[in-house]
Amino acid sequence: MNVHLGDFGLAKAMTGNHDSMTSNSNMWFAGSDIYSLGMVLLKLVTGRMPSVGTFGENVDMVRWVESRIEIQGPEREELIDRRLKPLLPQEENAAFQVLEVGLRCTRSAPAERLSSRQACDLLIRVLKDKELNAKKISLD
Repeated sequence: MNVHLGDFGLAKAMTGNHDSMTSNSNMWFAGSDIYSLGMVLLKLVTGRMPSVGTFGENVDMVRWVESRIEIQGPEREELIDRRLKPLLPQEENAAFQVLEVGLRCTRSAPAERLSSRQACDLLIRVLKDKELNAKKISLD
């Protein structure tokens, strides 16, 4: 569960006889895991490292973000790195949307996580929504 950004986009299906293949599998995947992408997104917005003990006893970064994202007030505001502030309303909204994508990438059950394509599509939508909202505000 260590984050490695360098191998995103390199994942591809490979066939053949490899040690990592199971007896019931005829294919394996090389490259990065969507969980790592989720952790990178959480780190980018929060500005925090997912170090043990940083978020409280028996609380990891994912649980810490989950516990604050749905509430209003100062605890929710802690989720955004102070170095990113001040943010315009559409930027703050985009930051929380990126955290939501990160959480969906880091779900406990791998089958419940987003695919790489889904995560990419959602991040593109966040960017387009932010740009659209910025244009609306400038027209007002």
